[in-house]
Amino acid sequence: MPRSDPPRERESQFRQYSQDNSMPKRNRKNFFNSLSEFLGGNRSSTTEMLYRKLEPIWDTNIAPVLIESFGKGTTLYLILYLGNSHKLILEVWDPKHVESKPSQVFKLSGITGNDINNFPKDRSKAKIMTLENWHD
Repeated sequence: MPRSDPPRERESQFRQYSQDNSMPKRNRKNFFNSLSEFLGGNRSSTTEMLYRKLEPIWDTNIAPVLIESFGKGTTLYLILYLGNSHKLILEVWDPKHVESKPSQVFKLSGITGNDINNFPKDRSKAKIMTLENWHD
């Protein structure tokens, strides 16, 4: 069961960071293998859709926000659920600092077809995924 509503001062907006070589590349294989296991253990169309949505923006828009908020070397929790207007909500938090660090919330648009049915509409029914090795 996901934790109760996190202390949120604001929702994270995707931030545009320069795509220079100083930004470390995280181990995408570990993250997306974990995502695949989380969604049933096989490379489903849902896993592929999430990969297509997250892979191009992870290093530039998501990982930097997570590093800034929670630091490197942290194990984070993540839930995925369907928000209004068929936007997929990706919520990430540090389980060791639930009260002191607000969760980071990202909205992914363009979720269509059968993929919609693979995500709960109720946040409290979302499965918790552990994020380890999500960056270099």
